[in-house]
Amino acid sequence: MQVIQEDKIFTRIHTLKFPNKLSKETFRENLIKRVDEFFKENLFLTQFVDIDDITLFFINLWESEQHSNKVNSRNKDLFKQMMEIGIKISINWRKISL
Repeated sequence: MQVIQEDKIFTRIHTLKFPNKLSKETFRENLIKRVDEFFKENLFLTQFVDIDDITLFFINLWESEQHSNKVNSRNKDLFKQMMEIGIKISINWRKISL
């Protein structure tokens, strides 16, 4: 059993605003497939929250900030593609206690 140290839990909340509902649904399906691989890299939890027809929250809970940054840096191309097709991205993060 893996022991989680409180001071290392890290969360990222991505707010994604899409040009339209179809682009949101299409991108969400592709993102789900990609995120499944992150569990092998110390992602503990991920949650998609529909805010409205064009807004999606994508919430991740990681073992540590370092694990999150490692995966995030490898996926810079994804964020670039998202911005190129008109998706507005806001990312908030912090260490949290459970």
